[in-house]
Amino acid sequence: MNAVAPALINLAVRVTSIRSANRKGCIAFGHRVDIERGLNDRASPVVVRVPAEIAKLSDIAIGGIFEVYGEVSTVRREHGAFVINETTVDAQDLRMVRPSGAQVIQWLSDNVKGVREVKATKLWDALGERLYVALDQADHSAIESIIPSLEVRTGLFQRWLQDGDAKTLRFVQDKGIPLDLARKVIRFHKKNTIAALTSDPYRLLSFSGSWQQVDEIARRQFGVAVDDPRRLAAALEEALYSSAEQGHTCSSLGDIQSTVTALIKPHAAPASALAQALIVGSKAGQFVCLTSSDGEMTFYAPGTWLMERQCAQFIQNLLVTPELQPQLFTTDITSVLDQFESQERNHLGLPSFRLNDAQRNAVHTSFASRFSVITGGAGVGKTTVLKALYKVLDTTGRPRFQMALSGRATARMSEATGELATTIAGFLRNVTDTELGLAPIVVIDEASMIDLVTFYRLVQRLPAQSQLILVGDPYQLPPIGAGLVLHVLCLLGVIVVV
Repeated sequence: MNAVAPALINLAVRVTSIRSANRKGCIAFGHRVDIERGLNDRASPVVVRVPAEIAKLSDIAIGGIFEVYGEVSTVRREHGAFVINETTVDAQDLRMVRPSGAQVIQWLSDNVKGVREVKATKLWDALGERLYVALDQADHSAIESIIPSLEVRTGLFQRWLQDGDAKTLRFVQDKGIPLDLARKVIRFHKKNTIAALTSDPYRLLSFSGSWQQVDEIARRQFGVAVDDPRRLAAALEEALYSSAEQGHTCSSLGDIQSTVTALIKPHAAPASALAQALIVGSKAGQFVCLTSSDGEMTFYAPGTWLMERQCAQFIQNLLVTPELQPQLFTTDITSVLDQFESQERNHLGLPSFRLNDAQRNAVHTSFASRFSVITGGAGVGKTTVLKALYKVLDTTGRPRFQMALSGRATARMSEATGELATTIAGFLRNVTDTELGLAPIVVIDEASMIDLVTFYRLVQRLPAQSQLILVGDPYQLPPIGAGLVLHVLCLLGVIVVV
């Protein structure tokens, strides 16, 4: 790698990506362009280092063309036979020559058959803001030189008429909303995007925008004050998501207050301001607030609240609703277990082998319950109970699936029971509705590792007539994600736990 001595130069650059950004500035990557000559030289990469005092991150928009003045050095990079000269500019001055048009370029390349990013970029370079007028008026002559195909042009105008919205695309561009974030919010809110974001720009947080990014957009582009109740409510919501990343499905105000305080600096957020934010956020559905009889408030992120409620409702339905398809013949459990013991004595070569009273009780209880938990430490006989239980469940003729969270756990489960086991992810992905049937039996081993999201996905997949058995030890490995499903169920008192 060889470098050429730096020099001062003026050049036009189209920004194609932001390599890094922080309080000191940003490093943008792009290539040289010349609008007058129609030059869009993707073979001439340029790295632009922009200090914070020259431009904020939101001023450097992907797709925009900037005239950059600064100290230039050229680095020759060699990768085997491949050689490229990369120009680096330490910007001393920076001026936008043309806004990015990234929103309309991306819309065209995403939605119009026969138009890809390169052709959409050529349209923008040729027409700029006039492209919106051409699209609104279905002006064939304006774009014919770039898109000669009448069929493609006709399809483009029809698609634009269907759901293209120049006002919305201009809005998100003028507000400096990054392209990937803008695409998500437009896809969700469609032509209500402007009203939704004007009402509360912190809605961008729901589309994976970072707090720093969204807060800057809200304050600089929408004029949100530091003490605006919408900002404080959004900070509470963000703190709840941060808490969920640490494993908590709900939090008290004391749990999240330090996080909120850090997010809303320089505002000190007195108690009165937070109280107002609670009212605003609750009405907007940004979080769920439950108040106990002693006045203690507990906060949930809406997604976490809904998942917990639906999981709880699924279990409750299993507990209170009898099977809609009862067995045709009553199972003689004692006889089946006696036969199982005989087979195990022969298989293991242990003439004295027999199930103890607790193991027999576990089989009887789990067989008769549509939802149950089998728990205990290592070596207490949970696997033996499963093997015996399977013999009894076989008499029902219903499909049975055994699974665990990890591949290693499923391998141990399969080896111990002699039956096929799968991961929960594999079950959700591969088992068809036909294979599942109306009333499957689902057994989950090492259930202490199941978090709320995984359990929610599972219960969403299972039919209402299912029978669900969780096996595990709440004192072993906890979940990586938020929620302690098995641990809480073991403590409720209304769940069958053996």
